[in-house]
Order: sequence, then C-alpha cells, then structure tokens
Amino acid sequence: MFFIKFLKKKPETTYPIEIIKNPYKYSHDKELMLQINQIDLKIKNTSIEIFKAQLVRIRSLFSGKSNIFIDIQRKYLEGSAISSANWHQQQLIELYKKRKSLQIQLNRRKRKGWGNIYGIIVKACILSSIASIFILLLLSLIYSLPILIGLIIIYLIRERVK
Repeated sequence: MFFIKFLKKKPETTYPIEIIKNPYKYSHDKELMLQINQIDLKIKNTSIEIFKAQLVRIRSLFSGKSNIFIDIQRKYLEGSAISSANWHQQQLIELYKKRKSLQIQLNRRKRKGWGNIYGIIVKACILSSIASIFILLLLSLIYSLPILIGLIIIYLIRERVK
C-alpha cells in the first residue's frame, strides 16, 4: 500500500504570478532595512544594560564595609545584577538571531546571498592559511631549538677557551 502511494504521481502545485504595477510603491526592502536598524538600536541598548548590570555587580563585590546587613544587601544586589545580566544576554542573543534572519531575507531579495557566502569562504581560507603558517613556524622553532642551543654552547666554549 505504501509503495503504491509512493509511486503515484503527485499533483503539481501551481501558484499564480503576482504582478506589481509599481515596484517603488511596494518596497519590502525599506521595511527590512528599517527593522534591521531598529534591532541594531535595541542591541545597542541591551549591551549598555548588560554593562550597567555588570558594573553594579562589581561595585557590590568591592564595597569596603563589612557588616551582617551590608553583606545581606550585597548578596541581594549581586543576585539581582546577575539575573538582570543573564536576562539581558538572552534578549541580546534573540535580537542577534532576529537580525541575522532579517539580513538573510534582505540579501535574498537583493540577490546578494552568494556574494556573502563567497566572502565568508574566502575569509575562512585566509584565516586558516594564516593559522597553519603560524603553527608551522612554531613547530619549526621547537624542532630547531636543540640545534640553536648547541650552537650557543659551542660559541660559549670557544669564547672561554680564548
């Protein structure tokens, strides 16, 4: 029964082509850019709030006096600062995800998706080649270290003999 359903030809779904008379009136790109700019402002404000929460936490950690009531107040402030910072970090992560999805939509509408992918691939290749060169230089330095130490010892022995 399953194979019969699988082998049957599925009906093709067709969608009508929508013709836009004036493409300048319907500008979804501008809406996407406006949403991205609003998200950028929210990201900026959220980052400032995270910084303020961490600043409150640091201030509470380095307060000078020590008393039972002050310790209780310090623990309360530190706990609320940590919870506030965690909440703002979650909001920041969600904002970054939303911004990335909107940017992908905008790139698809402007037909720039592959250009960004090629740029990312080129950057990854350049970074990996730089990292591999650095690792090779480090390994060659480690392997040539006994030879260099031997040359330095021979030089020091010759200088003492003279």
